[in-house]
Amino acid sequence: MDSSSIIHLPITKVNHAGITETSDALAIEEPLEIRLEFGPKNNRQTQNISVTMRTPGNDKELALGFCLPRASLRNKRMLLK
Repeated sequence: MDSSSIIHLPITKVNHAGITETSDALAIEEPLEIRLEFGPKNNRQTQNISVTMRTPGNDKELALGFCLPRASLRNKRMLLK
């Protein structure tokens, strides 16, 4: 995971040995909406496929990996952007 996708926050651990102040690494997540546009250029239609939480980065690869196994796209050449 890219270090820019992680934030370190102070935490307090409590267990049988006592209380310890330390920090913990948390993944930063953001929503990603995956939509398909299809049809002739003068009459495009849009289909919302999914909204998912993900760590930022590699959005194109994530969307492609999401769509190909579901037969939403037959191959990568159908992907314009």
